Amino acid sequence: MQNLWPSARTAFALAQLDWVGGDFAAIILTDDYTFDVGHTVVDDLDGIAGTAALTGKTVTDGACDAADVTITPTGPGLLVTHFVIAQDEGNTATDKLIWYANTYIDTTPISRLTDGNGMVWSFDNGADRIFRI
Repeated sequence: MQNLWPSARTAFALAQLDWVGGDFAAIILTDDYTFDVGHTVVDDLDGIAGTAALTGKTVTDGACDAADVTITPTGPGLLVTHFVIAQDEGNTATDKLIWYANTYIDTTPISRLTDGNGMVWSFDNGADRIFRI
């Protein structure tokens, strides 16, 4: 599944989020996390295994994109099964959850074991890019 959180859709519609001008982070999560549509902020996440700032953000015809990202995990031997994009304004109690994936674009489940080295995450280069608002 790859999806925008409903709260993110609302925030974009109310101009509370600026994809190009705002700060956003990629977050990898272990299998300790269980997706919940009611989660709205980073503090709602369990199993955070690493984060990295998103750069090169663009919007074309409502399709949001960013440069591919390398995330250094918090340690080796962690099973990463989820990928999240969240607002990154420095306060995990209010930083909004934006986009969630537990599969790759081809619907193969995410299942990557960390070895302590950086993990490269490549975004879809199709018409919808990472997500479309």
